[in-house]
Amino acid sequence: MSLRELAAYKQNLIVGASLQVSAPLGQYDSEKLVNIGTNRWSFKPELGVSKARGPLVLDLSLAAILFTDNDNFLGGHDS
Repeated sequence: MSLRELAAYKQNLIVGASLQVSAPLGQYDSEKLVNIGTNRWSFKPELGVSKARGPLVLDLSLAAILFTDNDNFLGGHDS
């Protein structure tokens, strides 16, 4: 896109989506309550929408983080 085309650009609707996946990596010690690593997978789906309405730009972003079970929490104890 040239500078002239960029200056004349008018935004209408932009939609974007992403998925972040985290594997159970790092140093995990089931005997400690706080760990650098984790013992479970996590998934973060995200959706973003941007809509121009005259001089205003409206943005909406939705995200959630989903975790699998950690069956080895603090030595296998629930609490």
